[in-house]
Amino acid sequence: MILLRSPPTLAVLFSVAFAACHCGGSFSSGTNTGSDAGVQPADSGSADASTSLGDPDAGIQSCGGQLFEATAVQPNVLIDIDWSASMEEEVAGGRNKWDIATDAVRVLTTKFDSRIRFGCMWFPGEGDNCSRGWLAVHVGDNTAAQIHKSLMPFAWGANTPLAGSLAMASEQPELADTTRANYVLLITDGQDTCDGQPVPVVQSLFDKNIKTFVVGFGSGVDPTSLSQMAISGGTAVPGNPNCYRADDQSSLEAALDLIGQSALGCDFKLTSTPPDGEKIYVYIDGMLVPRDPAKVNGWQYAPSNDRVTFYGPVCHAVAKNPAAKVTVVYGCPDDVFIENSGTFDGGMLN
Repeated sequence: MILLRSPPTLAVLFSVAFAACHCGGSFSSGTNTGSDAGVQPADSGSADASTSLGDPDAGIQSCGGQLFEATAVQPNVLIDIDWSASMEEEVAGGRNKWDIATDAVRVLTTKFDSRIRFGCMWFPGEGDNCSRGWLAVHVGDNTAAQIHKSLMPFAWGANTPLAGSLAMASEQPELADTTRANYVLLITDGQDTCDGQPVPVVQSLFDKNIKTFVVGFGSGVDPTSLSQMAISGGTAVPGNPNCYRADDQSSLEAALDLIGQSALGCDFKLTSTPPDGEKIYVYIDGMLVPRDPAKVNGWQYAPSNDRVTFYGPVCHAVAKNPAAKVTVVYGCPDDVFIENSGTFDGGMLN
């Protein structure tokens, strides 16, 4: 069982119990209260050791289990900001979108600097105004100060090469890191004006295990296109549209904060390999979450790197509720672990 809290407490070490269906014992299903979640392996030197733990309040026996550990791994996030001249337009409050966006990026990177490996680029680049973009800071550890220093004081590009910029992001070697979750965070106030097709590019990123967060800022965006990008990028949110939307400083900062929590809380690594990856059950607050091989709205386990990853509205729901408890059971559903019953509804796609 994995008991964890979504950020900000996600940086602690998690306790994991994979329930085996043919042995005895019982487990506490209480909430994490410390770095060991209140559960200790019976034999820390053996991943195969059966463990029997008492739950004085439950009064029931589980089907047994094995204890493993999972750790939070810093994700890679490349921020990709629209630098077109329309970002100089003022919005509510009398400030222009570029100033608001760069301030929001500063807030995001400052808050998560020690937990997320950030990089930063913007588009278009120098020269031809349909040039793909400019990589200002490579994705790496503790890059907030570098990103703050690199942000330009104004925006002036004439066009919006969304597809080209995303294609450039896909080529960054840091996002090919198979040991971490990899993301592009796109912030734009418009549509592609360079005859590009951003949705297929986002899909190609996703096929490389790079998810794309999509933020539409201001009234000039195309919500339908951005929603399609978010769905293809594995980060769709419930409602209409399926991308993140913001119209002022507070809503943009709130969207970026939720994205930071999503990057931390929707992908985690098991330090031991379950005997059979097809026998995993995932619950959020006691509600069963469906496995989704399409990686649109649900979760999937990757045996190549022992990671369980949430996608779409399910990821959004976990990030939005810091008190959510995620439980992963191996072998069979176990009533001792599951506090409620039913199917988790993380939200519907349009």
